[in-house]
Formats: sequence, structure tokens, C-alpha cells
Amino acid sequence: MLARDYYLLMKIQSFFKCGNITCNKNKNTYIYLVSNVNDIFNYILPHFLNYPLRGTNYLDYLDYSKIIHLLLENRTLDKNSLNIKNNNVKTILSIINNMNTNRVFNNEFITTHLENFPLNPHYISAFIEGESSLIVELTGLKKYRINISIDQHKNKFFLLESFKSLLKFSSSLVLNKKTNVLKLSKSGDKYFKTFLIPFFIEYPLHSHK
Repeated sequence: MLARDYYLLMKIQSFFKCGNITCNKNKNTYIYLVSNVNDIFNYILPHFLNYPLRGTNYLDYLDYSKIIHLLLENRTLDKNSLNIKNNNVKTILSIINNMNTNRVFNNEFITTHLENFPLNPHYISAFIEGESSLIVELTGLKKYRINISIDQHKNKFFLLESFKSLLKFSSSLVLNKKTNVLKLSKSGDKYFKTFLIPFFIEYPLHSHK
């Protein structure tokens, strides 16, 4: 995160009770990093089990969880279990090579794991904080256009669709076929004054956005 939002990382570190915050002076940014496998197992994984990710990142969480369990299993194995250790390492490498941007989707990702986890407005507020654009454009001496836009890969179609009712978006998702990016957007003074600003007052943003 940018240096101006450093205090947010401090709050996250305090919440998880683990990890370190490092500074990249060249980019004027800070990174919160948890590298201790035991900390990841004891604090990070349980959190996202209780509060699951809603987009395709959930699949990466499942893969990440498998990797952590395999790493912990290897720690318990002795020299007589070398074959199991090697197989675990091969499995870990295979998982890594097929997650995140390397993941191939043969079908649309449907969020069946969220049946008991209704969409929370605080989640939407945090998602907007990290993944949206809030734009004000001058169109004349006394005229302007105000807009909110959320762009995501097409694999997150159901996630964006789930936002529409809570955010009172009436427009359809627009797909850029060249980039496979979906856009969800809304503009207009009335929408911002009567809904979005009151929404952010009730479910506030925490960064400089």
C-alpha cells in the first residue's frame, strides 16, 4: 500500500497478531507479509475459512491451504519418509503452477460455498476501496461528471452481479472482449447524493480513497 495508508497495515497486523510490515523506499509503499507457516496456519487460514473470499480468489485460497498443510506435513516426516516428502514437494509445485493467473477455467465459477454467508455491506465497501475507481471529470466551467466503476475479470461475473442489488446498480455488466474484463459502473449526482454517499457514511472507507 502507499505510505499514506500505512496505518491500515498496522491495523491488519494487530488484528492477525503476526507478520511484518516492510517499506519499499523507492516506490514509497509498504507491504504486510506473513511468511511463518505456523502463523499462516493458525491465524490467516482460519480467518478466510470463517469469512470466505467471494470471487475466484477463493479457489486460490483452497490451493494455498493445501500447500500450507503439505509443508506442515513435511516437517513431521523423518528420513524414512523421503518419498512422501518428495511427492509433497511435487504436488506443491504443481499447485503453484496452476493457481492465480495460471488457472484455467473450463466452466463459469459459481460461488456455491457462500450459501450460508450472505453478502455484507462492509465487504462491498472494502471491495470498492481496493478494486474500484471513483472519478470526477470536469465537462465545462461549471459542469462535471461523477462516476463509480468496478472492473474485474469475466470469471468474477457472479461476484459483480451480486453487488448490483445492494449498490442499486440498474445497468448491465459490460464485457470488453479483447481484455475479458467486465465493467460495472454508475454515474449521476442523484445516485451519489441519495445512495452512495450515505452508504459510505454507514459503511465507511478506511483508506485515503
